[in-house]
Amino acid sequence: MAVPLKLLLLEDRPADAELLLFELQDAGYDANWRRVDSEGDYLTALDDKPDVILADFSMPQFTALRALNLLKERQLEIPFIVVTGTISEEVAVDCMKQGATDYLLKDRLSRLGQAIDRALEQKRLRDEKILSQEALRTSEVRFRSLVQNLSDIITVHNEEGIITYESPSASRILGYPVGYLIGKDSQNLTHPDDRDHVNKYIESLMNSSQDGLAVEYRFRHADGRWIYLESAATNLLNSQEVEGIILTSRDVTERKRSEEQLHEAHLELAD
Repeated sequence: MAVPLKLLLLEDRPADAELLLFELQDAGYDANWRRVDSEGDYLTALDDKPDVILADFSMPQFTALRALNLLKERQLEIPFIVVTGTISEEVAVDCMKQGATDYLLKDRLSRLGQAIDRALEQKRLRDEKILSQEALRTSEVRFRSLVQNLSDIITVHNEEGIITYESPSASRILGYPVGYLIGKDSQNLTHPDDRDHVNKYIESLMNSSQDGLAVEYRFRHADGRWIYLESAATNLLNSQEVEGIILTSRDVTERKRSEEQLHEAHLELAD
């Protein structure tokens, strides 16, 4: 089954255009084509967004190099193949530098189908890359927006326990300047009596490569007091995107105080 192709022919000789169309048909393409030979008609034809442009190198009113420059000015990523009667190596290189996808001689059109196949494949891969990059940028924006509005603290720790990322909420909850925790060993800010069980928690997580249950410990606030944090960790040390352990932490100081008060009340009642 023939492959449909929207084709723009930049050619001043109808007979040469017919030869190109014959080769395309032989290569398995069903071309919906338009032939132009002037700058004005070329610019109008670009509005139809052709799949491929086949351009004679030099015509009385127009040239392929000029057509390439106009294509770049409009920031259109359309495969552009120069087809000419004679061309020097220097001119061919210049065409490629200006953005031509390929070039062919009119007396050697047997590889026209292959040239178009390759040009369309390159465009497909380029388009997929652009879409992938746009999707990544969108996801990054969404992630930043989500993290900035979280009430919990998110930190990333490397294998040595050094903090490599802190969310904006870290400064709001812990009182330190933005970015203060980055480069710090979180153990140095953990209460000495709690360091051992926090270390065991992290070691267990690293050995199992599974999400850990929450761990509670005291952490030094910027004003010098100890607050209680409850943290849940995810081991992503083997992830190329993260290469770290993600800790999601929340301030549970008020809850701990309530629990302690309740415990003391029970003891008083028992007495």
